[in-house]
Amino acid sequence: MSLLRILLTAVWLSHAVFGFILAPTTRTNIHSLSSFISRHRDEFPSSPVSTSLTLALEGESHTSLVSENGSVLDQVLHNPTFWSFNVMLVIVFLLYSWESFVEYAKEECPPAIVPVIEKILGEMGGLGFIGLLLSALLNQAAFGEVVGNISERFLGEPSTLLESFEFLHEVFFQAAIAFFATSAFIIVRVLMSFKAILELSSEQSENFGGSDAASQELSCTVARILNAPTLEKATLIRNCDEQEGLECEVDLEDGFVRKLAVQQVNPLWRELTLTPRARASEILVLRERLKKEFNLDEDFEIRKYLEQGFATCNLDLVEISPLSWVPLIPLIALANSVDLSHDVVNPAAGNSVETSGFFLSTPLFFFPKLLIELLNIGWFAINFVKMTSIKNMLLPTVVRVEGEEGRGRLLPPAVEFDDQRKAFQANSSPFWISWIEKIYATPATNRLEELFGIAGGSGLSFYLNSIKFQTWLVVASLVVFTSNILPRDVYALTHLDSVQVGSPENLVPEVLVFGLFALINVTQIFVVPITVLNFCLISCVESFVDTEAQEDIPNA
Repeated sequence: MSLLRILLTAVWLSHAVFGFILAPTTRTNIHSLSSFISRHRDEFPSSPVSTSLTLALEGESHTSLVSENGSVLDQVLHNPTFWSFNVMLVIVFLLYSWESFVEYAKEECPPAIVPVIEKILGEMGGLGFIGLLLSALLNQAAFGEVVGNISERFLGEPSTLLESFEFLHEVFFQAAIAFFATSAFIIVRVLMSFKAILELSSEQSENFGGSDAASQELSCTVARILNAPTLEKATLIRNCDEQEGLECEVDLEDGFVRKLAVQQVNPLWRELTLTPRARASEILVLRERLKKEFNLDEDFEIRKYLEQGFATCNLDLVEISPLSWVPLIPLIALANSVDLSHDVVNPAAGNSVETSGFFLSTPLFFFPKLLIELLNIGWFAINFVKMTSIKNMLLPTVVRVEGEEGRGRLLPPAVEFDDQRKAFQANSSPFWISWIEKIYATPATNRLEELFGIAGGSGLSFYLNSIKFQTWLVVASLVVFTSNILPRDVYALTHLDSVQVGSPENLVPEVLVFGLFALINVTQIFVVPITVLNFCLISCVESFVDTEAQEDIPNA
């Protein structure tokens, strides 16, 4: 019998056994137990325990048991031991389910991702321990009395500070769990792209051969998936002496051709609308270029290489220092003060709607909150644009040439052309970010690091931390502020006739404003996996360039 069936059988037996033990020990109670088992035996037909109990009671005479059986159940349902027993069974069942889910995740994820899962579990375990320690301290008479006296003296009620202490710890815990959940979401989204690589690679393997001609041509399928632009052959003919009758051919190694192709697409909008299958096509195109540039084996699997890089990246992404909370503490305190100044202990209190509307009308809280949201948007845009633009500089461009029956042609990446690379480098660090990059900047050692602009050699580590802390700020803003304000406002809006709203005239504007904040935060969370995947691609190419430089190859 499976462990799950054993647990369910135990729950069922608790109803019968406790009814038998707690009722008067008479023949009527035996009849009641027998009737109870008979009515429920179909729920567990294969349970040997239930079968044995039923057979043991079959010899007893059955009388009218309607009222007596009701008495047994009534005693069971009103007994605290019965409920304690069932609560513990539920806890065991939840623990078993969680362990099973973790084991399933480890089995299904690539081996390189398993350390990331273990890191997340370790961080969650640490948070649980801190929560248990704080709970034990708050329940100590001496500590609780000191906090209560301070609260009564300065806040008027002895329980206010204790309840605020518990609430703020829960906020920290919820934000941390939400951040880890976001990290898990990023892992799932990126692994979906890796899965698409495997599927598309098997479909197109015959089109990616080992000859020079095959490395220059992509299949019609990949060109269609990437929606490759079609260029007129006449515009690609350069430096041809037509008077001498020479036949001009398309020079795919010419940077001019790539400029024509790039001009036909909007890179940022294209990045947002790419499907997992299209991203897989891009990665396979990159694989072909890496194979050509670095003389890699034909069986080189970029997917496994990316998985390893992604795992290393995620080990850093999920590690957030507790000191990261320090910049947000003043704003959290301001939000909590709005509640406390209106005798609301926390957002879960029964009178929490009495502060609805005041968060928008309190400038000391609202304007710093607005500043954080504007910072979030700008910070997110910088990370997204930077990773997208550098990736596009490294990726070969797929085009279709007019008259070639729609077959894709592979153009060299822009980073290989000095003029395009220098022009990109000059504009890579706008003034609003360059002063921060200067603090961490180190000299660039190869042409890829030049793409990071002023950050140079520290570009990868700088933007990995930038992505991590911006993601954390979005999650913290969503959990700490928006989720503690918007739900109560919506409740107040739908129960205007039965609740006392703090500031009714500001209620609707507050719902709209904080609803917009929530929408912006959620949108950023959904786009972060794209930024992380692009970072992994850049990191992958950078590792090859480092290897090339170490071997003193001129192309480094």
